[in-house]
Amino acid sequence: MMTQSRTATIARSLIIPTAMVIGLLLFLELFEPWRSNLLWRELFNLGHLPLFGVVSLFVLSMTRLVPALDRSLAGRYAAAFIVAALLAALSEIVQIGGPRDADVYDFLRDLVGIVSFLLLWLAFDRRAHSAVGTASRRVILILIAVALVLTSASSVIRLSAVWAERDRAVPVLFTFENWWERPFITADNCVISVVSADMVWPDSAANHFLQVDYRAALYTGPIFQDFFPDWTGFDTLSLTIVSLSPQPERILFRVDDYHTRKDRSDRYERVINLQPGHNDIALPLAEIAHGPKGRMLDLSRVKRIVLFSASQPRREFSLLFDNFRLR
Repeated sequence: MMTQSRTATIARSLIIPTAMVIGLLLFLELFEPWRSNLLWRELFNLGHLPLFGVVSLFVLSMTRLVPALDRSLAGRYAAAFIVAALLAALSEIVQIGGPRDADVYDFLRDLVGIVSFLLLWLAFDRRAHSAVGTASRRVILILIAVALVLTSASSVIRLSAVWAERDRAVPVLFTFENWWERPFITADNCVISVVSADMVWPDSAANHFLQVDYRAALYTGPIFQDFFPDWTGFDTLSLTIVSLSPQPERILFRVDDYHTRKDRSDRYERVINLQPGHNDIALPLAEIAHGPKGRMLDLSRVKRIVLFSASQPRREFSLLFDNFRLR
Protein backbone atom coordinates (compact mmCIF):
# COMPACT_ATOMS: atom_id res chain seq x y z
CA MET A 1 0.00 0.00 0.00
CA MET A 2 2.82 2.37 0.92
CA THR A 3 4.57 1.54 -2.33
CA GLN A 4 1.44 2.31 -4.37
CA SER A 5 0.93 5.62 -2.55
CA ARG A 6 4.58 6.60 -3.08
CA THR A 7 4.38 5.71 -6.77
CA ALA A 8 1.21 7.80 -7.15
CA THR A 9 2.89 10.76 -5.46
CA ILE A 10 5.91 10.50 -7.74
CA ALA A 11 3.66 10.20 -10.79
CA ARG A 12 1.81 13.39 -9.82
CA SER A 13 5.12 15.21 -9.36
CA LEU A 14 6.07 14.30 -12.95
CA ILE A 15 3.01 15.95 -14.53
CA ILE A 16 4.48 19.47 -14.70
CA PRO A 17 7.94 18.53 -16.07
CA THR A 18 6.29 16.16 -18.56
CA ALA A 19 4.00 18.95 -19.79
CA MET A 20 6.97 21.32 -20.08
CA VAL A 21 8.97 18.81 -22.12
CA ILE A 22 6.03 18.16 -24.46
CA GLY A 23 5.40 21.90 -24.84
CA LEU A 24 9.03 22.65 -25.68
CA LEU A 25 9.22 19.73 -28.12
CA LEU A 26 6.09 20.95 -29.91
CA PHE A 27 7.54 24.46 -30.11
CA LEU A 28 10.83 23.25 -31.54
CA GLU A 29 9.00 21.01 -34.03
CA LEU A 30 6.31 23.44 -35.22
CA PHE A 31 8.23 26.72 -35.13
CA GLU A 32 9.94 27.49 -38.44
CA PRO A 33 12.98 29.63 -37.60
CA TRP A 34 14.07 29.96 -41.23
CA ARG A 35 10.92 32.03 -41.93
CA SER A 36 11.65 34.45 -39.08
CA ASN A 37 14.48 36.86 -38.45
CA LEU A 38 17.99 36.34 -37.19
CA LEU A 39 17.16 37.19 -33.58
CA TRP A 40 14.28 34.72 -33.47
CA ARG A 41 16.47 32.01 -34.97
CA GLU A 42 19.07 32.60 -32.27
CA LEU A 43 16.37 32.48 -29.58
CA PHE A 44 15.15 29.24 -31.16
CA ASN A 45 18.65 27.77 -30.92
CA LEU A 46 18.87 28.88 -27.30
CA GLY A 47 15.64 26.97 -26.69
CA HIS A 48 17.71 23.77 -26.69
CA LEU A 49 19.10 24.82 -23.31
CA PRO A 50 15.84 24.92 -21.28
CA LEU A 51 14.44 21.95 -23.21
CA PHE A 52 17.15 19.53 -22.21
CA GLY A 53 17.47 21.16 -18.81
CA VAL A 54 13.85 20.20 -18.18
CA VAL A 55 14.49 16.76 -19.71
CA SER A 56 17.32 16.18 -17.22
CA LEU A 57 15.05 17.13 -14.31
CA PHE A 58 12.36 14.82 -15.69
CA VAL A 59 14.86 11.94 -15.82
CA LEU A 60 16.06 12.87 -12.32
CA SER A 61 12.49 12.55 -11.06
CA MET A 62 12.11 9.21 -12.81
CA THR A 63 15.14 7.82 -10.96
CA ARG A 64 13.03 7.86 -7.80
CA LEU A 65 11.15 4.90 -9.27
CA VAL A 66 14.37 2.85 -9.27
CA PRO A 67 15.16 1.86 -5.66
CA ALA A 68 18.88 1.31 -6.30
CA LEU A 69 19.23 4.82 -7.71
CA ASP A 70 16.85 6.42 -5.22
CA ARG A 71 19.20 5.49 -2.40
CA SER A 72 22.22 7.08 -4.10
CA LEU A 73 22.31 10.85 -4.60
CA ALA A 74 25.32 10.68 -6.91
CA GLY A 75 23.74 7.80 -8.84
CA ARG A 76 20.51 9.74 -9.42
CA TYR A 77 22.26 12.85 -10.75
CA ALA A 78 24.73 10.82 -12.84
CA ALA A 79 21.91 8.81 -14.38
CA ALA A 80 19.97 11.99 -15.14
CA PHE A 81 22.99 13.53 -16.87
CA ILE A 82 23.86 10.42 -18.90
CA VAL A 83 20.31 9.70 -20.08
CA ALA A 84 19.59 13.34 -20.96
CA ALA A 85 22.93 13.66 -22.80
CA LEU A 86 22.17 10.51 -24.80
CA LEU A 87 18.74 11.90 -25.72
CA ALA A 88 20.41 15.17 -26.79
CA ALA A 89 22.87 13.30 -28.99
CA LEU A 90 20.06 11.20 -30.46
CA SER A 91 18.01 14.35 -31.24
CA GLU A 92 20.88 15.64 -33.39
CA ILE A 93 21.66 12.30 -35.04
CA VAL A 94 18.07 11.86 -36.27
CA GLN A 95 18.31 15.24 -38.04
CA ILE A 96 21.10 14.01 -40.33
CA GLY A 97 19.67 13.82 -43.82
CA GLY A 98 16.41 15.52 -42.79
CA PRO A 99 15.03 19.02 -43.41
CA ARG A 100 17.11 20.28 -40.51
CA ASP A 101 20.82 19.83 -40.00
CA ALA A 102 22.58 18.22 -37.07
CA ASP A 103 24.59 20.84 -35.24
CA VAL A 104 27.36 20.23 -32.71
CA TYR A 105 26.64 23.67 -31.21
CA ASP A 106 23.05 22.64 -30.53
CA PHE A 107 24.37 19.55 -28.76
CA LEU A 108 26.69 21.73 -26.66
CA ARG A 109 23.73 23.95 -25.76
CA ASP A 110 21.85 20.81 -24.74
CA LEU A 111 24.72 19.82 -22.44
CA VAL A 112 24.88 23.29 -20.91
CA GLY A 113 21.15 23.11 -20.21
CA ILE A 114 21.51 19.68 -18.62
CA VAL A 115 24.43 20.65 -16.38
CA SER A 116 23.05 24.06 -15.36
CA PHE A 117 19.58 22.78 -14.50
CA LEU A 118 20.98 19.85 -12.54
CA LEU A 119 23.31 22.18 -10.62
CA LEU A 120 20.43 24.52 -9.80
CA TRP A 121 18.28 21.62 -8.67
CA LEU A 122 21.13 20.23 -6.60
CA ALA A 123 21.55 23.60 -4.85
CA PHE A 124 17.91 23.53 -3.70
CA ASP A 125 17.45 19.76 -3.32
CA ARG A 126 16.56 19.11 0.32
CA ARG A 127 17.76 15.54 0.02
CA ALA A 128 21.19 16.88 -1.02
CA HIS A 129 21.71 19.45 1.75
CA SER A 130 23.97 17.21 3.78
CA ALA A 131 26.02 16.27 0.69
CA VAL A 132 26.30 19.81 -0.64
CA GLY A 133 27.14 21.25 2.75
CA THR A 134 27.15 24.94 3.61
CA ALA A 135 25.04 27.70 2.09
CA SER A 136 28.14 29.16 0.46
CA ARG A 137 28.60 25.94 -1.52
CA ARG A 138 25.02 26.14 -2.72
CA VAL A 139 25.64 29.73 -3.80
CA ILE A 140 28.69 28.55 -5.78
CA LEU A 141 26.57 25.93 -7.56
CA ILE A 142 23.98 28.58 -8.43
CA LEU A 143 26.65 30.98 -9.73
CA ILE A 144 28.22 28.26 -11.89
CA ALA A 145 24.81 27.39 -13.36
CA VAL A 146 23.97 31.05 -14.05
CA ALA A 147 27.40 31.62 -15.65
CA LEU A 148 26.85 28.65 -17.97
CA VAL A 149 23.43 29.95 -19.02
CA LEU A 150 24.69 33.51 -19.59
CA THR A 151 27.61 32.22 -21.66
CA SER A 152 25.26 30.28 -23.90
CA ALA A 153 22.93 33.27 -24.12
CA SER A 154 25.72 35.70 -25.06
CA SER A 155 24.86 35.56 -28.77
CA VAL A 156 21.23 36.44 -28.02
CA ILE A 157 22.33 39.29 -25.75
CA ARG A 158 24.67 40.61 -28.45
CA LEU A 159 22.00 40.34 -31.16
CA SER A 160 19.54 42.20 -28.92
CA ALA A 161 22.02 45.08 -28.79
CA VAL A 162 22.42 44.83 -32.59
CA TRP A 163 18.62 45.04 -32.99
CA ALA A 164 18.45 48.14 -30.79
CA GLU A 165 21.18 49.88 -32.81
CA ARG A 166 19.53 48.84 -36.08
CA ASP A 167 16.22 50.43 -35.06
CA ARG A 168 17.94 53.56 -33.73
CA ALA A 169 19.68 54.18 -37.09
CA VAL A 170 16.49 54.50 -39.18
CA PRO A 171 16.10 55.96 -41.84
CA VAL A 172 19.66 54.73 -42.50
CA LEU A 173 19.84 51.00 -43.28
CA PHE A 174 23.57 50.58 -44.02
CA THR A 175 26.56 52.92 -44.12
CA PHE A 176 29.22 50.26 -43.37
CA GLU A 177 30.61 52.47 -40.63
CA ASN A 178 29.03 50.62 -37.69
CA TRP A 179 29.87 47.42 -35.80
CA TRP A 180 26.24 46.29 -35.68
CA GLU A 181 25.68 46.09 -39.46
CA ARG A 182 27.78 43.00 -40.21
CA PRO A 183 25.30 40.32 -38.93
CA PHE A 184 22.80 41.47 -41.55
CA ILE A 185 25.13 40.91 -44.52
CA THR A 186 26.08 37.59 -46.11
CA ALA A 187 28.07 36.70 -49.23
CA ASP A 188 26.60 34.31 -51.79
CA ASN A 189 29.41 33.00 -54.02
CA CYS A 190 31.31 36.29 -53.78
CA VAL A 191 33.83 38.01 -51.51
CA ILE A 192 32.70 40.92 -49.32
CA SER A 193 34.78 43.22 -47.14
CA VAL A 194 34.47 46.64 -45.54
CA VAL A 195 37.27 48.77 -46.98
CA SER A 196 38.60 52.27 -46.37
CA ALA A 197 37.41 54.80 -48.96
CA ASP A 198 40.90 56.32 -49.11
CA MET A 199 42.27 53.03 -50.45
CA VAL A 200 39.68 52.34 -53.17
CA TRP A 201 37.89 55.62 -54.04
CA PRO A 202 39.62 58.66 -52.51
CA ASP A 203 37.23 61.15 -54.15
CA SER A 204 34.33 59.88 -52.05
CA ALA A 205 32.98 61.66 -48.98
CA ALA A 206 32.41 58.27 -47.32
CA ASN A 207 34.83 56.76 -44.83
CA HIS A 208 34.16 53.14 -45.75
CA PHE A 209 32.51 51.07 -48.47
CA LEU A 210 31.29 47.52 -48.68
CA GLN A 211 33.43 46.05 -51.45
CA VAL A 212 31.88 43.12 -53.30
CA ASP A 213 34.06 41.04 -55.60
CA TYR A 214 31.66 39.27 -57.96
CA ARG A 215 32.60 35.98 -59.60
CA ALA A 216 31.94 34.72 -63.10
CA ALA A 217 28.95 32.69 -61.93
CA LEU A 218 25.18 32.59 -62.36
CA TYR A 219 24.38 33.45 -58.75
CA THR A 220 26.91 35.75 -57.12
CA GLY A 221 26.44 38.75 -54.87
CA PRO A 222 25.68 40.09 -51.39
CA ILE A 223 22.46 39.44 -49.46
CA PHE A 224 21.17 41.95 -46.92
CA GLN A 225 18.67 40.43 -44.53
CA ASP A 226 16.79 41.28 -41.31
CA PHE A 227 17.54 44.99 -41.51
CA PHE A 228 14.83 47.40 -40.29
CA PRO A 229 11.68 45.94 -41.94
CA ASP A 230 9.08 48.73 -41.80
CA TRP A 231 9.46 50.98 -44.84
CA THR A 232 5.99 52.52 -44.58
CA GLY A 233 6.07 56.29 -44.31
CA PHE A 234 8.98 56.55 -46.74
CA ASP A 235 8.94 57.14 -50.50
CA THR A 236 12.35 56.06 -51.80
CA LEU A 237 15.21 53.65 -51.17
CA SER A 238 18.50 55.25 -52.19
CA LEU A 239 22.07 53.97 -52.25
CA THR A 240 25.42 54.67 -53.84
CA ILE A 241 27.30 52.16 -56.00
CA VAL A 242 30.83 52.77 -57.26
CA SER A 243 31.82 50.43 -60.07
CA LEU A 244 35.52 49.59 -60.22
CA SER A 245 34.97 47.83 -63.54
CA PRO A 246 36.32 49.57 -66.68
CA GLN A 247 33.14 48.67 -68.57
CA PRO A 248 29.40 48.95 -67.86
CA GLU A 249 28.01 46.30 -65.54
CA ARG A 250 24.52 45.14 -64.55
CA ILE A 251 23.12 43.93 -61.25
CA LEU A 252 19.77 42.38 -60.41
CA PHE A 253 18.21 44.33 -57.55
CA ARG A 254 15.77 42.06 -55.68
CA VAL A 255 13.55 42.80 -52.66
CA ASP A 256 11.61 40.15 -50.67
CA ASP A 257 9.10 40.54 -47.89
CA TYR A 258 8.21 37.97 -45.22
CA HIS A 259 5.53 36.49 -47.49
CA THR A 260 7.75 35.98 -50.56
CA ARG A 261 7.67 32.50 -52.04
CA LYS A 262 10.41 30.93 -54.15
CA ASP A 263 9.03 31.79 -57.59
CA ARG A 264 10.43 34.96 -59.16
CA SER A 265 7.01 36.46 -59.82
CA ASP A 266 6.41 36.84 -56.07
CA ARG A 267 9.07 39.49 -55.40
CA TYR A 268 10.45 42.76 -56.72
CA GLU A 269 13.22 42.51 -59.31
CA ARG A 270 14.86 45.17 -61.43
CA VAL A 271 18.03 45.14 -63.49
CA ILE A 272 20.20 48.20 -62.81
CA ASN A 273 22.75 49.37 -65.35
CA LEU A 274 25.97 50.68 -63.82
CA GLN A 275 28.54 52.90 -65.47
CA PRO A 276 32.21 52.86 -64.44
CA GLY A 277 32.67 55.04 -61.36
CA HIS A 278 30.00 56.69 -59.22
CA ASN A 279 26.32 55.69 -59.55
CA ASP A 280 23.49 57.14 -57.42
CA ILE A 281 20.50 54.79 -57.28
CA ALA A 282 16.98 55.80 -56.19
CA LEU A 283 14.16 53.26 -56.22
CA PRO A 284 10.57 54.44 -55.59
CA LEU A 285 8.97 52.32 -52.86
CA ALA A 286 5.70 52.38 -54.80
CA GLU A 287 7.50 50.57 -57.62
CA ILE A 288 8.92 48.03 -55.16
CA ALA A 289 5.48 47.48 -53.62
CA HIS A 290 4.03 46.62 -57.05
CA GLY A 291 6.82 44.14 -57.81
CA PRO A 292 5.04 40.83 -57.07
CA LYS A 293 2.35 39.63 -59.45
CA GLY A 294 -1.10 39.27 -57.94
CA ARG A 295 -0.33 41.01 -54.65
CA MET A 296 1.41 43.99 -53.09
CA LEU A 297 4.81 43.57 -51.48
CA ASP A 298 4.35 44.22 -47.74
CA LEU A 299 6.44 47.33 -47.06
CA SER A 300 5.86 46.94 -43.33
CA ARG A 301 7.67 43.57 -43.36
CA VAL A 302 10.54 43.83 -45.83
CA LYS A 303 12.84 40.87 -45.35
CA ARG A 304 15.73 40.80 -47.81
CA ILE A 305 17.69 42.71 -50.46
CA VAL A 306 19.69 40.63 -52.95
CA LEU A 307 22.19 42.23 -55.37
CA PHE A 308 23.24 39.53 -57.82
CA SER A 309 25.32 40.06 -60.94
CA ALA A 310 23.34 40.33 -64.17
CA SER A 311 26.26 41.14 -66.47
CA GLN A 312 26.58 39.13 -69.67
CA PRO A 313 28.75 37.29 -70.36
CA ARG A 314 29.39 36.25 -66.79
CA ARG A 315 32.62 37.82 -65.56
CA GLU A 316 34.46 38.94 -62.48
CA PHE A 317 34.17 42.57 -61.38
CA SER A 318 34.07 44.61 -58.16
CA LEU A 319 31.54 47.11 -56.82
CA LEU A 320 31.58 49.44 -53.80
CA PHE A 321 28.28 49.96 -51.94
CA ASP A 322 27.42 52.78 -49.54
CA ASN A 323 24.63 54.66 -47.83
CA PHE A 324 21.49 52.52 -48.08
CA ARG A 325 18.87 54.98 -46.88
CA LEU A 326 15.09 55.41 -46.78
CA ARG A 327 13.80 58.84 -47.77
